[in-house]
Amino acid sequence: MELFYNINRCEGDSKVRNLTIVYGLSGSGKSTMARKLSKERKAPLLELDTYFEIDGEYYFDAHSLDDAKKWLTFRVEQLVTSRVDEIIVCDVFCDEAHLKEIMSLGERFGYNISLVTPTTSWARNPSECFKKNEHHVPYKVVCDMLAGIESWEKELDIL
Repeated sequence: MELFYNINRCEGDSKVRNLTIVYGLSGSGKSTMARKLSKERKAPLLELDTYFEIDGEYYFDAHSLDDAKKWLTFRVEQLVTSRVDEIIVCDVFCDEAHLKEIMSLGERFGYNISLVTPTTSWARNPSECFKKNEHHVPYKVVCDMLAGIESWEKELDIL
């Protein structure tokens, strides 16, 4: 795991709270990493994929993606306003606006924010992520995800 970005905003509050955002391509190992972090830190895990699960089965609907992002943002807001000490959020985050929305919630409530991404040997290889992803995300979509991620990483200067 690599720490790419860290914002310390705990002014006026002696309690250290952490919001860890796990991002990466479908099939890169981000869900595995997020579950491991959640278990190690005894922290709640919020995953966008959960929105699309029914009785343990995954049913992605691209038309519901905006609703899923709103749902994830709402869930993060519930936890940060409750001052939960440690929160793990997991999503592809190829959409910079959604990432910034999640980060701003953490900042507003005084959380240390860490962006982490899997360090698997294939994490940035669209061909390998395409083969490994469990949700049958098409190759072109995986490539588009990488382009989106690299775009905001460049803007935030965290490459």
